[in-house]
Amino acid sequence: GSARHNYLGKSAIAVADEHIDLVLANPALLEFSSKGKLMATSSLYFQSLYGHLAYSMNNYKFDIPYVVGVNFINYGKQRRIDIDGNELGTISPNEFSAYIAASKTYEHYKFGATVKLAYANYFVASMMGASADLSMLYRDDERNIYATLLLKNIGYQFIGDRTQTN
Repeated sequence: GSARHNYLGKSAIAVADEHIDLVLANPALLEFSSKGKLMATSSLYFQSLYGHLAYSMNNYKFDIPYVVGVNFINYGKQRRIDIDGNELGTISPNEFSAYIAASKTYEHYKFGATVKLAYANYFVASMMGASADLSMLYRDDERNIYATLLLKNIGYQFIGDRTQTN
C-alpha cells in the first residue's frame, strides 16, 4: 500500500478524496476528480526495494474512473547456501503485480472493484495468480456518514509451488 495508507494505520478505508493512494485499500474510493493523477512510491528496507506506480483516468462512455498500476518487490541478491554451509551462488527473489481498479456511483452508494494479476519467484518456488477486491461505500455528506463493506483478495493461484532444487 501507500505511505498514506500505512500512516493511517491501514484503517482509512472510507475516506474518499481525489488522491489515488488508497485505491488498493478500497477501490470504491476512486473519484472522477482523480483523473490524470500519477502516483509513484518506493522504499528501501535493508536490501529490498518496494515500489508502486499507478495512473488514473476516466471512461466517460461508462461513467467510471479507473486506475492502472503495478507493484513490485525486489529482495536483492541473496546467497544460496546448502545444508552443509557451502555457497552455491546467488538468487534474486522478486514479486510483481499489475492491477486495474474502477468505481461506479449510484446516488449515495459507490461500488468498486480491483482485478490483480500477481507473480512471485523465490527460486525454489514460483507462483502466479489472480485476485479481486470488491467494495461498497455508503456516503451521505449531509449527515457525515461514511461506511464501507470490503471483500479483499478473492482469488485463485493457477501456477503453484515448485519444490525441485538443484
